[in-house]
Amino acid sequence: MPVNIPDGYFQVSVIANVDGAAGQVINVFGVRDTTDQGAQACADSVESHWMDDFGDFFSTAYHCERIHVSSEPPGPVADKFSGDDGTVSGDLSPLNVAALAKKVTGFSGKRNRGRIYFGAVPMAYVDGQDISTAGVTQLQAGCDALRLGLEADDFPMVILHSNNAVPSLVTDIIVESRLATQRGRLRD
Repeated sequence: MPVNIPDGYFQVSVIANVDGAAGQVINVFGVRDTTDQGAQACADSVESHWMDDFGDFFSTAYHCERIHVSSEPPGPVADKFSGDDGTVSGDLSPLNVAALAKKVTGFSGKRNRGRIYFGAVPMAYVDGQDISTAGVTQLQAGCDALRLGLEADDFPMVILHSNNAVPSLVTDIIVESRLATQRGRLRD
């Protein structure tokens, strides 16, 4: 379902390749451009934070390719290319397994919650059907750093909606300890 991207907001896609995967891993979230810096400044900000904040969580099989920022057509579009890789060596968890973090807003109701999946989970951070304590700690630190870093750069994270509702400001991101599985239709 397509989302509504009002003026002053962007949809950000972090696009990566994972060794052995048939397609790309794409993380998508919304941001608000609070000081009208534009799409390229947003792409630069996300690129500067993404692997700094999550590189020590992702497997060496994870290769960040680019950050794509878009708005409602014919609005601005920007790309920032990246060549950064994850830093955790060792085996990779199955490709349909991901870490899950929930985006929290100051509002109740399903439409004011979101989630973000992090693929390329190294087996070093897997404990049965859960993420190990060290993995949760590492990913939570990355989520906090990303949210706060984007906010400091005047691009606070938001949840974009499919209707004309005003996007909801993300006030926290909470990492779940249980590993998530993704259906084939979401991976392909």
